[in-house]
Amino acid sequence: MRNLYKIEQVSKYATRHRLMFDGLIEDHSKLAAFLGDPDFPHILYNASQGEKILRYQELYREYSRLGLSEPYDRPTAIDGLQQRLLRTMRVSGGFGVFDEGVTRGLLRRSLLWRRGIDTPSLSRIHFPPQSVVSTVPSWSWMAYTGGIDYLQPDFGCYEWEDLQSPWSPKTPTNVSSTDYNLANIALEAIAREYDLGAAVQGEGELIFDTPNGSAKPDTLCVVLGKAKGSPSPETQRHYILMIAAQRGRAGSRVYERVGTGFLPGKCISPSGFKVKIQ
Repeated sequence: MRNLYKIEQVSKYATRHRLMFDGLIEDHSKLAAFLGDPDFPHILYNASQGEKILRYQELYREYSRLGLSEPYDRPTAIDGLQQRLLRTMRVSGGFGVFDEGVTRGLLRRSLLWRRGIDTPSLSRIHFPPQSVVSTVPSWSWMAYTGGIDYLQPDFGCYEWEDLQSPWSPKTPTNVSSTDYNLANIALEAIAREYDLGAAVQGEGELIFDTPNGSAKPDTLCVVLGKAKGSPSPETQRHYILMIAAQRGRAGSRVYERVGTGFLPGKCISPSGFKVKIQ
């Protein structure tokens, strides 16, 4: 009976999602047609890489603003559509991110979601043990309630840093999009110290997922990409994730995402250490 309920919920949310676009302004008419196309998402087969990225980002922006009856259904209701996207785009991934390989930008751009400009704060979702998906990593927007947007590095203008996802070729065990074992769905990256105070106005911006929460712990950053052709490493723009040690696990080098943003090179330490982000 619960599986039947889930199927009904997926159908209801998918229908509601399509209807949301009927009244959008003319600038979004192509997107409305795309989402209402019975062959969706097969239209992505022949789309350029940039178009694929912009389309899935717009889809996830709108989906993140839907009011589900139960917040913990957020990753479940969209999983069928996500699986179709993965097959159509011929990539790996899950939990709202896509991974097409070590040096490509799709994974990094997927991780550059940010708290929506209309969302004062994101809230972490409690996933009951009996729910279809009981664990969602902190680096997935599906782990939170609230609307999201995406940072938009210019296409073709960034070099992407090394980052191991659960779907990377070097990862011993690949996982499904709704894997229950948190240990299997960690990102592996180099964490560095940073100093926002070294930037002048306009050079950097940090967006915390929960800015109105309690006092923030010390945070580190993970560089996802660096601007190409920068005249100086000091001013070179770096797109980053902000991370913090899990509460009660300081020194374990197991971290959670707390935000994202960008900084010039002069704000970021040249050295770092390997961490797991769950």
